[in-house]
Amino acid sequence: MKKNAFFLLLSIVLILGGCSKNNSNGNNNPLSPLTGGTNNGGTVTFQIRSEAGQNSETEFDAQPSENCTITEIDVTETTGTNFTDTIQGDGTTVYQAGTWYLLANYTGVQSGLKFTFEFIGKTSPAGAGFDVTSNYTVP
Repeated sequence: MKKNAFFLLLSIVLILGGCSKNNSNGNNNPLSPLTGGTNNGGTVTFQIRSEAGQNSETEFDAQPSENCTITEIDVTETTGTNFTDTIQGDGTTVYQAGTWYLLANYTGVQSGLKFTFEFIGKTSPAGAGFDVTSNYTVP
């Protein structure tokens, strides 16, 4: 239900002009860039950032380097909490290069936790498939 609500909200925001976010200090740079990762078949990369959300949640955002569609994002916390989540994409919505998009809000996130975000999709309009893993440490 939470995942469906996320994609419905994201679709509405995209229709109304996209959702670009600034972090709390007013610039549009990520709080921490992606590190490591693999890229099979495409050239797209993702930057990840986190910021305080509502109700004591931590909001995770991603920014693609190229226009792309996403079929799935697998999220894993790798520090020892055994947290995993799968965010389903529709495979047709085009996420614009250089624009920040909300991925998810999670509770219980603390500084120092390490997350892996695996993005699976295709570049747009070329259609080159990719499977990109981005590592992120919460500041």
